[in-house]
Amino acid sequence: MLQELAKKTFRSSLKWTVLQAVVGLLLTAFSARDAFYNIKNFHNFLPTNAFHGSSNRFFNKCFPIFLFALGIYFLCLAVYRLIKGARGGFLGKLKQDIKNSGYTKSAIESDYASAKLMDKWGVRLGRLMIYDTATAKVRAISTAKMLWAYTDIKVYQTKYGGELPVNALIIYAEGEAKEFHLVFSQEAHATQTLQLISEKFPWVVIGYSDNLKRLIKENPTEFMKLRYHTCEHIPL
Repeated sequence: MLQELAKKTFRSSLKWTVLQAVVGLLLTAFSARDAFYNIKNFHNFLPTNAFHGSSNRFFNKCFPIFLFALGIYFLCLAVYRLIKGARGGFLGKLKQDIKNSGYTKSAIESDYASAKLMDKWGVRLGRLMIYDTATAKVRAISTAKMLWAYTDIKVYQTKYGGELPVNALIIYAEGEAKEFHLVFSQEAHATQTLQLISEKFPWVVIGYSDNLKRLIKENPTEFMKLRYHTCEHIPL
């Protein structure tokens, strides 16, 4: 499982790595000559040819150096992401999630293999864990620690008059400081996943309300008394 996900996260991160490398190359190529000239002759506050239109001589000296440094930063960042992705470094959060769940590696491997794919973007529903592989930062949520789940369906208006739907499933889990946001390609897939969570994991509170949001924020212990501590954590 981890080898498969390492390859997937590497491919997912590659487009951003390439973009950072291209930006870095363009910035360094554009500013290198003026930057080196200004560094060598920094004591002479005369405008360079490339930036002679500015009335601020200090700005004329510093701006090419800044662009060159920014380009080097993007190149270093691209190399770092490339090495990190090749070594499976984007799986750090997933490995920590698995460790915190208390399950053995073989149990997780078996659970992932049998998990149901809920959406083409990579959300999988297993008996032990819910796996979110939609992005390079893969996460896994222990089903035994889930407290609350609800859908968050929104439609944003673009500046060109179009609509941008965001279909998310929000999950709160015990021991997690922040809620999980699982994003789906279709609203129906998010709704179906919530329905299966309701059927399989009876200790999870299902559905949103302002009162529930206030309770889990202000008094999580009382929230856990609603369902979490009222039944055995055995998936149905």
